[in-house]
Amino acid sequence: MRHPLRTAFGLCLAASLVGACAGTPHRGTTPPAAPAALTTATLDDARRVLDEHPAGDPSLRDLRLQVARLLAGRASEALQSGDTAQALQRLQAALVRYTPDELAGHVLPADFEAPARSLLATASMRGEEGTALGATRILLALERPPADARATWDRITEWGTRNRQDFQRPWVREGELAEIQREVAAIIPARDVLDAAATHITARREAATTARNARGELAHLSFDEVRQLRAGLQRSAAELAMVFLRVGALTEAGERLGSLGAGAESSGLATAIRAIARSEGGADALHDLARQVTAVDHLAAAGVCRVGRQRYAADARFARCLALVADHDRDLGLASAHLEAAANLEPDDLDNLNAALRETHRWLLTEIGADDVAPGRRAVERARSLLERWSARSPDRGPPVLAADIDTLAAQLELAAGNLPEARAHLERATHATPSSRDAFYSLAEIAWRHDDGPAALRLLDAGLALPLRPSESDTSFRPRFAVRRAQVLASTGHPDEARAVFTEALTALEALARFAEGHELGEVHLLRGFTLEALGRPGEVRAALDAALDAAPDDRSVAGHAVSFCLGHARWSDALDLSRRARAQLTLEPAWQVYFALWSKHAAQLGRLPDDAGATSALTAVASTEDANVPWTTRLAQRAVGRVTREQLMAAARTRGQRAEALFYEALGALAAGEAADATRDLREVIATETLHYHEYEMAWDTLRRLGEPAAAPR
Repeated sequence: MRHPLRTAFGLCLAASLVGACAGTPHRGTTPPAAPAALTTATLDDARRVLDEHPAGDPSLRDLRLQVARLLAGRASEALQSGDTAQALQRLQAALVRYTPDELAGHVLPADFEAPARSLLATASMRGEEGTALGATRILLALERPPADARATWDRITEWGTRNRQDFQRPWVREGELAEIQREVAAIIPARDVLDAAATHITARREAATTARNARGELAHLSFDEVRQLRAGLQRSAAELAMVFLRVGALTEAGERLGSLGAGAESSGLATAIRAIARSEGGADALHDLARQVTAVDHLAAAGVCRVGRQRYAADARFARCLALVADHDRDLGLASAHLEAAANLEPDDLDNLNAALRETHRWLLTEIGADDVAPGRRAVERARSLLERWSARSPDRGPPVLAADIDTLAAQLELAAGNLPEARAHLERATHATPSSRDAFYSLAEIAWRHDDGPAALRLLDAGLALPLRPSESDTSFRPRFAVRRAQVLASTGHPDEARAVFTEALTALEALARFAEGHELGEVHLLRGFTLEALGRPGEVRAALDAALDAAPDDRSVAGHAVSFCLGHARWSDALDLSRRARAQLTLEPAWQVYFALWSKHAAQLGRLPDDAGATSALTAVASTEDANVPWTTRLAQRAVGRVTREQLMAAARTRGQRAEALFYEALGALAAGEAADATRDLREVIATETLHYHEYEMAWDTLRRLGEPAAAPR
């Protein structure tokens, strides 16, 4: 692994859908790849182009199809990883490029069937009626709808009707139906879905108005009925407007609001929206509407901003508005693309360049560790282009992001994928930039050390320390880290006395730093303290330092991962089991990390001959119990751990160097537990050969080889 109320209803819905969902062969299947003309590197640029043109533009249908297919594939990946929210966001991003009338027909490619079925199964188990209907509506919009799609829609609808039969107040019943249809419309804004949402919102308001006028009944209402009544009176107009603004239908939004009647709370809003739809007030009025809508519904703001981008192509405000919405969804690649467009529209405005650089920098940070490095490389390319423009327009004013830092991040991107030559090239650029990157020297030193070039590693560490301080730096934070690395290099190159002296000096500095650090930084300080205490021959104090690290950052998977992997690499089996058990209890831990910590628990128990693996085998068995042909990589690791697949099958499923390193490492641990040291050593050396320096498995393989008395360094 790389270093980086409807619960009760759920059972009813799951049971009612068992015929449609259980045992279906489609769940988890991987959609076909998108045409070669569009790649993951250029996906966000293509999405920006689509935002700048009306949905359904005939000249862009081929591009739209390619974007839709890629986003459908990404939605499938998110669902396989258990991230339903991200899957929904990707489906929304794809489907909003179609017009409501198109979605009312059979327009979607077959690529959407896999994520739709997976989403349907997930929503059914959770009792999420709106999401289940949205997934089914996608199936109905396919070019060739599945035979069971209409029956599934009817079954969900019947289930919902049964569960609402006790709702006596009409505004409560209509309010529930309106909310569900709004959820469906957010997923797939087909014409019939928009009409249904509008019908129920209008009916709720009419029922609430009637009840308000019959004042004699108000005293008999429950608290929840009063709350729903107030919502029907106060929010109906805004909710109705948002349904249509999401798809950029300003004229229809105004007309629907007007249908609520004169004197309604919506009358002023209806008049304003209809005027803006007729272009009255120009770009300023449209931008003001987008600003006001942003606080209510960011998807509606995106719809308004797309209209502005299409009407007023030279106005950078709408590009910035679309970037803001994308940033809200943590869709940083698209946000960066829109901000670059804004900078192009106003080439003399450094604020636009500043925003584009910062967003691209954030985007690059999120791409580090991804199996597909193409989007990250695109982020590097864009950042360099923006930096060149900054230098040309403001040579005397430093940019918000330094070129050396972009190259250092680019190196981390490549290192996480095991692309050592590319990483080295970026790091060399970063060390020769002005100002240079201290982290680049540190990373180059690590590469040299891992390749048995101790003298070069020491020279690089010294060069990094010699750099002048940046305004944002404090030498008390980075010097202990450099000192620990220097001591590790000295210890592994035959200088034990000098190494011990440096370790002792580093420990003093770390203990001083621990007094004022906090959060993640404090967690890392205690980790380094634990590593240093182990090197100084004080093993009895190590566990307390590692516990302190997890206490400082209780929900930080990186700190927990380093703590457990350190224990596994140094044969601290009981500590590895205890700490991985603790890490698995994190409330925010992603499904993939649950698998890794369970693997570490299981192997620690096996290697330490411990009587209990803290439920790791049970957890892995639960993950592994699937017949799907296409599952996340971590599911394959779980299946191998419990014997459901063979070594050959696991190795065949490894698509990247990182996955190969992981597979080989866990095979090696299994061999060690079985007493097959020669086989384990062979696999561990193959892990080192993958050059995946930033994987926990690489570090553990390195430490294990050294503990076994075997050479750990990769060939130079």
